[in-house]
Amino acid sequence: MGYTIETKHKEQRKSATFFALTESEIPAFGIETSKNIQQAVTKVKYQSLVISAFMAEYGIVPEHPSVSLPVPELDHLVIRIVGDRNPFALKNLDTITIPAGTSIHVESVVANYKRGLSIDIMNVGSTNDLGRVSIINFPTTIKVFKDAYQCGEVKIETTSEKAAEKTPSVQISSVERLKNVEIEVAGKNVVVSEGDTLHIVRGDKITIAGALTTNLSELGFRVNFVGFVGNKRYNDAEDRGYLIDTARDLMSRRSLNNDESLYQIRVENLKTKKLTGSVYIALDDPAVDYLIVQNEDGTTFALTPGSTLECRKLERFTVLSVISNVTSEPSVEAYAENGSGQTEKLVLPALIEVNSETYINFIRSSDNIGSITFRTSG
Repeated sequence: MGYTIETKHKEQRKSATFFALTESEIPAFGIETSKNIQQAVTKVKYQSLVISAFMAEYGIVPEHPSVSLPVPELDHLVIRIVGDRNPFALKNLDTITIPAGTSIHVESVVANYKRGLSIDIMNVGSTNDLGRVSIINFPTTIKVFKDAYQCGEVKIETTSEKAAEKTPSVQISSVERLKNVEIEVAGKNVVVSEGDTLHIVRGDKITIAGALTTNLSELGFRVNFVGFVGNKRYNDAEDRGYLIDTARDLMSRRSLNNDESLYQIRVENLKTKKLTGSVYIALDDPAVDYLIVQNEDGTTFALTPGSTLECRKLERFTVLSVISNVTSEPSVEAYAENGSGQTEKLVLPALIEVNSETYINFIRSSDNIGSITFRTSG
């Protein structure tokens, strides 16, 4: 065990890869992205590309297990009025109205997490009032936290009536709000929480599978994808269950910005017509990152759309794969077009022979999303 290694890069002796090799005899490979890349999404993109290429070299097939880390959310607070036998259960955003001077005891927090929960009755008591008796003399709010993240609140209103020795009269009012919208994308159901944005690629086909609200049944609200009409005979603004082609079916004038890339899904109370909440759909343009090709001597190239590869006449290439941001149907297809205008769909891996200037065009549905030129010399 252990190695003595001479190197001019002595700072690498503090790295995890050096430790793995020298202490455990495990060959290790470190991947880093440039500090000059400012956007995290771009760093992740390139790092993922390198990791995938590295695994492909060794025949490793990656798995992508689903990891669910739900946003902390209050279900209800258990609040006892001091002197009353039975506590009340108040949902997130409920309001309780009690006489000024009433003593309350928040006994429990029921949420989608069991640890790290605390409450703060604003301007009353301490920073954590869970389990304490508090006297409420004025309107306030009970804020609920999972660690430092606020995951819910219950409002307290007071009346001028003095709190009697017996149980005071209590009124509880609930509000209606959207919790999440369930959207099917590429055969998978994605749950989008209220106020959140789902990023997909323009041309993806989606279906609004359902929605969940507080205090409303599924028949008590409608789900309206603003900019899409499901019922062509009568626009009832109810868009659950329809297949939506995000490249063909959306009205650009109803987008929330000038580049037609952001749309709103509204959930509205059918009786009052009031908004209970929204989620948003962001459309990224379909794009090809690389075309991976290999020539006859085994050299592999990663070509970007708009680039030109200089090659010999009659040189042969194997088109191995198209790497793009499109992960669902319709997929990106590659077509070879020669100088005579003849076009051939490529079924990868595909062999092409460059007779004259040749183009590889990338098509999704009927939209051309880029091309690469093979230019002959000699």
